[in-house]
Amino acid sequence: MKSWNTIFIRQGFTVREYSKNDFYLLNETEENIEFLIECLQKAGANFSRQHFLLTIHFEPVTEKEWLAAADFPHRGYGEGLWFDAEKEEPKIRELDLYISGMVRQLNRLKLFTMGSCDVNGIRYASINFRPGVSMDKAAKLFSIISDKKVRVRNQHLILPHSREDLLELAEKALNIDATTLELETEEIDMQLFFDQLEELLNINGESGNEGKIRKHAEKILAPLVDHLTFDSKGNILAQKRYRGGNGPTILLNAHLDTVVPIEPGRIILKEKNIWTSSSGILGADDRAGVTVTSNGKEPGKKQL
Repeated sequence: MKSWNTIFIRQGFTVREYSKNDFYLLNETEENIEFLIECLQKAGANFSRQHFLLTIHFEPVTEKEWLAAADFPHRGYGEGLWFDAEKEEPKIRELDLYISGMVRQLNRLKLFTMGSCDVNGIRYASINFRPGVSMDKAAKLFSIISDKKVRVRNQHLILPHSREDLLELAEKALNIDATTLELETEEIDMQLFFDQLEELLNINGESGNEGKIRKHAEKILAPLVDHLTFDSKGNILAQKRYRGGNGPTILLNAHLDTVVPIEPGRIILKEKNIWTSSSGILGADDRAGVTVTSNGKEPGKKQL
């Protein structure tokens, strides 16, 4: 079950969660807030709003239920007529259901759009960009967040992704900033590797209490592998085939747990390539191994 925060990101809302199910609305337009409230009402969620604070007193609905609440006849028709990407924020109500989150992220990165269509899953989705937008940067973004190669035609991108993939891409694009797109591909891969390592180093999982780190590792691995399951001890077992699967078998192995918990409030100190903890353990044994393993399974990555 996805959290409310994840559902909102994938749909394109820029509300910020400051504690579980509590959201700041300051970074969102009033028009998009109104649409968000309308969708919550249609989804049957109990919530309250006080100025720029939104609290949802209700467990998240499924994404299928949310999409049903956010959809309506002819949604997305004429989207290019009603928002000027360089002067105003995209209006989520006027964007196609499955591509609105990705369009929002592109415009956040100043890759300004002037039209988009998810074509109801019948053909490939597409996005049109305003004149002057760097299509090299647009293509680079998709090379970072997806293993599928997009097609560039002038100021037009064709996306060989399913509609469900588009929601996943919006969530991944949130972790990319504009300065990242100025880097070379190898530098980007390395930066994303260190970002993921730091994220893992901040999740507790001492021996016998690995639930949080296991759940997080599962979330990273699931979209990258062909099969994922757990054994009776709680170990994650994941399999990825390459082409026909007739080559040698390679085993990547890492343990999730740390001997003792990570101390609350500790800071990761970085001096060039050396990372240490301000208090207690760093936890890199074996969170570094977990990071290498998950990156090694991702298509196109060169860590392994």
